[in-house]
Amino acid sequence: SAERINKESNARPDTMVLYHIDDEFSGTEDENDDELTWAITLNKQKKRITVIFRGSTVKNDWKANVQIRFTDMKLHGEDSDEPTVGKVHQGFYKYLYGKTKLGQDGRDISKAEEILGKLHGLFADHKDYKLYVTGHSLGGALRARCSPIGLHLIRVYPSSL
Repeated sequence: SAERINKESNARPDTMVLYHIDDEFSGTEDENDDELTWAITLNKQKKRITVIFRGSTVKNDWKANVQIRFTDMKLHGEDSDEPTVGKVHQGFYKYLYGKTKLGQDGRDISKAEEILGKLHGLFADHKDYKLYVTGHSLGGALRARCSPIGLHLIRVYPSSL
């Protein structure tokens, strides 16, 4: 959990905090059940909120990498009633915007919706902070798929740019 990692690290809580880590379905016995792993950090000194995506490590990560067909892009997932905003890599899109297994809270919302919810809460409390999104390999591709999330946040919290 983020709390355990913060306690075990040498990071000063008044400077940098691991706000949330989503690894609930990472490292399961059946790698076909693994889902993408991401985290959010809060840097109080630099007034920065950072979303971090893990790169490819398990079978499902690699399955997402090789689904190279294009699909319609909608901010709240393929089942939403929103208009399509373009075409994107199907594997990356479904990994981030597709419905997930039921989480500890009993919901099956997409990782993108979960991230957006966490960011709304953070920016409501830290309106003068800036948003950064990073990742390596698969994480870098997912970072690029987060552009609509960033654009949505800019409309709601203009200083987050």
